[in-house]
Amino acid sequence: MVKNQSYDITGQRFGKLIVLSKGESKGSGRTAWNCKCDCGNEKIIRGDTLKSGYTKSCGKCHRSKNAMKGLFLMVPVPIGEVCRAAKMSNLTFGQYVAEEYTRKVIGGG
Repeated sequence: MVKNQSYDITGQRFGKLIVLSKGESKGSGRTAWNCKCDCGNEKIIRGDTLKSGYTKSCGKCHRSKNAMKGLFLMVPVPIGEVCRAAKMSNLTFGQYVAEEYTRKVIGGG
C-alpha cells in the first residue's frame, strides 16, 4: 500500500467544521482541506489535524450555542433519496452533502 495515497473527506464533519473541498498540499503527506465553520468562516486546515481531533473549529467562533441552534432545521430524508440525488448530479455522496449544506444552510451557490 502506498503511504501517501490520497482519499476524499469532502462532506465530512469534524467538530464545527465541514469539509468543502481539497486544498493545496502542505508538504509531503500533508493534505490541506477547504473547510467551512458553523459560524460561517472558511479556513484551510491540514487533514491530519482534522482527523486527530486537534482542530474542531475555525478558532474565531463568536456565536452562542443558542444562536447556532437557530441555523439548523433537521428534516429526515431517506438515505436512498440522497444517494439518488447525488448520482443524478454526478457527485459522490460527500460532495453532494457538502454542496447541499453550503446551498441551504450557509447560503452559498
